[in-house]
Amino acid sequence: MKTFIKFIALAILAHLLYSCTKVIDVDLNSTNPKYVIEGIITNEAKSFSVTIKQSVNFSETNNYPKISGAIVTISDNAGQNETLMEKSAGQYVTSSILGIPGRTYQLNIKIGDKTFTASSTMPTLVVLDSLSIKKPSFGIGSKKVVHYNFNEPAIKGNNYKVDLYINGKLEDLATVFNDRLANGIKISSAFFSQDIEYKLGDSVRVSLSNIDNGVFQYLFELSQLADGPNQAGTPANPTSNISGGAFGYFSAQSISTKEIVFP
Repeated sequence: MKTFIKFIALAILAHLLYSCTKVIDVDLNSTNPKYVIEGIITNEAKSFSVTIKQSVNFSETNNYPKISGAIVTISDNAGQNETLMEKSAGQYVTSSILGIPGRTYQLNIKIGDKTFTASSTMPTLVVLDSLSIKKPSFGIGSKKVVHYNFNEPAIKGNNYKVDLYINGKLEDLATVFNDRLANGIKISSAFFSQDIEYKLGDSVRVSLSNIDNGVFQYLFELSQLADGPNQAGTPANPTSNISGGAFGYFSAQSISTKEIVFP
């Protein structure tokens, strides 16, 4: 699986926040392709989508065939249940189901005689307090960067994914961390990358997602894959929370966002 996320070091707490974990090795067999499923439901007032593609040989280009004709449903433990509509090839969207923190969501997919299921509990919302713009005190020189700031709750077990948008475009990087060694403190951090070029007047948006343990595990292992093969030299796939033999993940996540204009 060649989808990847670039992980950027945190400004202050990088050495504390990243958890150590083992990457699980699998045999990437080009004659036995697998489905690649990615679905997200959030606390935002909008429709949500599940995408279904098919894997290709590890050595091939990242061009996954899209899968049409699947039966996709999302339900929760409070009685909501919806069958998604196929908006375009391989993309299935909701029209009415709501994402509410504390509820557990179940994904069910039928493709021919195959069934895939996943479960994810939406964590409590952690609010992103503010964004600030300042020069770093070390590292990449005098360029100003955007910092995101929030109070990490004094309740253990929170996992986070932070995304950066510039002028509405999602940048090809993300930060994933947990509170294992940084519980209940003020966090102030930034995306540090030579690939990011802020310009005067840019609209910058940061999204802080609170994710459950299974999704954190998947995304963390995905970061190891992005860095290349493991020490044994064997390609590895992250541990999916989807049962039935598919790649990918299903995530019920609470999101808080802030925007700022780059001066």
